[in-house]
Amino acid sequence: MKDKTKEQLINELVEMRRRITELKKSETKLKQAEETLRESEEKYRDLVERMIDVIYTLDIAGNVTSVNKAVKTLLGVKPEQVIGRIFTKWIPKEVLPQAMADFKKILKGKEVTSETILVDKDGKLHNVEFSSTPIIKDGKVVGTRGIARDITERKQAEEALWEREAFNFALFQYNPMETIVVDLEGRVVKSNLAKKASGNKLPNIGDVMYKDYAGRHEIDMYAELINCIKSGKVRELPEQKYGERFLSITISPFPQGAIIISRDITERKQAEEALKKQDKERMDFINALIHEIKTPLTAMVASSKLLKGELLADSPLLYDLAKNLDTAIHNLNRRILELTEFAKLQSTELVLYLQPVDIYQLAKDVATQVSTLLQNKDQTLSLELPTSLPRVDADPDRVVQVLLNLLTNASKFSPPNSEICLQAYQVDTQLILEVHDCAPPIGPKEAKLIFNPYYLGKEAGGVGLGLSICKRLVELQGGKIWVEIQDKGNSFKFSLPLVSKLGDRI
Repeated sequence: MKDKTKEQLINELVEMRRRITELKKSETKLKQAEETLRESEEKYRDLVERMIDVIYTLDIAGNVTSVNKAVKTLLGVKPEQVIGRIFTKWIPKEVLPQAMADFKKILKGKEVTSETILVDKDGKLHNVEFSSTPIIKDGKVVGTRGIARDITERKQAEEALWEREAFNFALFQYNPMETIVVDLEGRVVKSNLAKKASGNKLPNIGDVMYKDYAGRHEIDMYAELINCIKSGKVRELPEQKYGERFLSITISPFPQGAIIISRDITERKQAEEALKKQDKERMDFINALIHEIKTPLTAMVASSKLLKGELLADSPLLYDLAKNLDTAIHNLNRRILELTEFAKLQSTELVLYLQPVDIYQLAKDVATQVSTLLQNKDQTLSLELPTSLPRVDADPDRVVQVLLNLLTNASKFSPPNSEICLQAYQVDTQLILEVHDCAPPIGPKEAKLIFNPYYLGKEAGGVGLGLSICKRLVELQGGKIWVEIQDKGNSFKFSLPLVSKLGDRI
């Protein structure tokens, strides 16, 4: 081998330096790659550890080889308490066969996504959704990796939703009222069993309700349906005649259409008509009876007056008897008038003439009318009537009737030489009229019954219609009547609505 020349040695040295430089560059790149890989692994590891889902790997025997910190949240144990243990430790025996079947599929190289149940350290069950893939090296399955998520809350929500849907379905299907669901154009989507059981013509799915499914309603039901859907407002049609039937129909819109509920009220209407007929027959009988009684009573009233006039000078004893007869006849006449008034209130014969009424002047006129009655028992009437009382919307004759009845009762049940008070005052949008007597206080039980028809309190007499008539008259005018028990006496009060400055009811 020839000795290398100086030039050759220099060239080899240069080449060697070049290679050393390249090696250093390669070493630098390798270190950079290793650093990048390390950072990537740290990021991946950090990402895995921070995930709320459980990330795991198993070997072919089913032992856990790695798992992230999320297992602590799911099972209540640390990762180191899980690694090295077989996964079946946390599988309840009820679902173990299915879990093993899924694991065998993975060992055969298949990906598996399924649901199972895990039991935590406290024995609490968790619904878990998992997805596992096989780990393959050199063409062989050496384990599995996967991700598991706790879906317990989701399952509970799904079950609650299913129960609610099942309940709604049962409520719809077994609702005793005929129910039909339509879309935004009025086409039938479904109908319930009540519609089928009613024996009526059934709409077909897709028919346009009240159009293709022709009915015999008195109004344009299709127009009502479409207007309801467009406006988004519930439509109540309380009484619709459909052939020989009467229906109460409610149309309730919702974003996808409307629900039509039909209640068959035919029997109720028939019962109402029968009741009206009975009421009419009863009122006809009462009116006929009153007429038959009043005819001879009118002659008796006139005769008793003449008899008193004839006997006044001749025979004091006979005069007293005639006077008693006259009083009895007038009491009987009053009872007949009460019965007549009560009969009117139970029918449609009574007509009220509502108008603005000056209560101050009206009450003073009533006080004048009862003055003689009070003087007979040496009683006095105290009036507490401010001149600035606002007007009320009422029928003046009926207000007088109520006041006369209350003042007459107050005089009747109060002792001689007592004081009766009539007052009026405003409370919000109502005017209160109050009659206070000096009668023995009535009991709480009697106070609840005293306005009932035919109720007779202690020593009341009559037929028990006076206060019942007052109650009906006050309520027809938009007011209320009640009694308040005082330490001394009773206060009978009733309210009437005020009239605004424009003449409207407030």
